[in-house]
Amino acid sequence: MRREYPVTDPFLSDTLNVDDIHSIYYEVSGNPNGKAILHVHGGPGSASKPGYRQLYNPEKYKIVLFDQRGCGKSVPRGEVRQNTTQDIVEDIEKLRIHLDIEKWVINGPSWGSAIALVYAQKHPERVNALILRGVFLGSKEQVEWLTKKGANMLFPDLWERVMVEFNEDEDLLSAFKQKLNSYQGDDLIRLVEAWNGWESNLLKLFQERDFEQITLEEAEEERHSINIFLHYFENDCFLQDGEIIQKIDLIRNIPTVIMNGRYDVISTVKPAWELHKAWPEADFFILEDAGHHGSEKSILDKTIEYTDKYSEL
Repeated sequence: MRREYPVTDPFLSDTLNVDDIHSIYYEVSGNPNGKAILHVHGGPGSASKPGYRQLYNPEKYKIVLFDQRGCGKSVPRGEVRQNTTQDIVEDIEKLRIHLDIEKWVINGPSWGSAIALVYAQKHPERVNALILRGVFLGSKEQVEWLTKKGANMLFPDLWERVMVEFNEDEDLLSAFKQKLNSYQGDDLIRLVEAWNGWESNLLKLFQERDFEQITLEEAEEERHSINIFLHYFENDCFLQDGEIIQKIDLIRNIPTVIMNGRYDVISTVKPAWELHKAWPEADFFILEDAGHHGSEKSILDKTIEYTDKYSEL
């Protein structure tokens, strides 16, 4: 039996100017006087979704969602200038101050786990608890797993749909960006459909293999999202290899749960396991019947178990 909470409408939604280029979209729902919880969406390049509110008890939580720089309803859409991991971390702090929140619980799934961890290490006094799922630490190994050699060995049929556009000796990230921003019309649709089919089919343990057809308008929108992804992966997610684990002592006393699907192809169990070994004080779960997507039952149940638990801190 699924346990989601009802989707509550935001009582506040707006944009916040965070520098001379970027304004980030945010929304607040639930209990205006409740414990604050921030949802940090995945990606890089994704966006907040209304369904994320279902992870949180709206009677107990003041629920804050936001779109990272260049993502979703944040503007300029797809902008990569002044767009780094450290910029996003400081945007979160500016948003906290803007909303007059003293401390908050942070839920960081997937790419959001890296952002949540870096924020907590920079501002530990502002974090009540952390929920980390499908752990992504921005390592070269994780980047290469998705874009060079690793996941493609499990899904060679889907990878081939992407790679048909490229020569074997090309650097995929730079070549993909060049084609993404030069292709027009049917060529752009074909490229984006191949990328979306690859990415979406990695999300769940059991997945449809159909490639969704999209319109040119949808392909133009997706171009922004993919550009953000490529920007971060080309730059090693603006993180030094191993830096998050090296700084664990800064957040060791923050109540935290780490969880990962056993068959997560996007964020394999290894980074979560390494984080657990460096941080045995945190609760840790390998979910044996799950992949990466937050809607899979064991992930959903464990996430809500901990959002409920941390609402009482």
